[in-house]
Amino acid sequence: MIKNDQLNHLRARAEKFLATESHDNQFLLKKDIAEVVNELVLHQVELEIQNDDLRVSQLKLEEFCDQYTELYHLAPVAYFTLDNNGLIIQVNRAGENLLSLEKHSLHKKSFSRYIAPESQSTFSDYKKNILEKISSPPCEVKLFKKKQSLFYAQLEGKLISNPKTHELELLVMLTDITHRKKTEEWSHQQQQKMASIDRMSSMGGTCINHSA
Repeated sequence: MIKNDQLNHLRARAEKFLATESHDNQFLLKKDIAEVVNELVLHQVELEIQNDDLRVSQLKLEEFCDQYTELYHLAPVAYFTLDNNGLIIQVNRAGENLLSLEKHSLHKKSFSRYIAPESQSTFSDYKKNILEKISSPPCEVKLFKKKQSLFYAQLEGKLISNPKTHELELLVMLTDITHRKKTEEWSHQQQQKMASIDRMSSMGGTCINHSA
């Protein structure tokens, strides 16, 4: 609300304004000055209301950022946030655990350096589609852990707007699918063995028939 010192300041501004006007304006009645002051008071109140609204909006934004940060870091899924150059600018705990590396050693490192050579083109094409806002299903890639051990992961990305800077960033979500991939590989190998045995059996039967 308008305090007495603010009101006196506004009145002084109004009187100074009127004093700079033409000679006729110097004969304005006191009520005219009061009207000008009243207008200035209303304007001041409007500004204060707008400032209050801005403060509330700022508090809500800060609260949203805090909630987002907490959910980001406590999520069971591995999250990596990349800038436009593909550098890691943020990673959550699950991401650290997935690569067996600490946050400080991942910060500002190229995400591509942790992707196996045979999966580089897959990731590059997928990232390009996301940046160009082309709908793409999740892809599967091989990544390096600490000590260069490999694992399989399903990778899904999407563009997000940084709530503070409003810059576009790439949020990458990784899910370890090593167990499933190894099971699929084992199953494929068994199918190949069975097919090979069937072929050998078929060839053996044919040879016996020819001998007879």
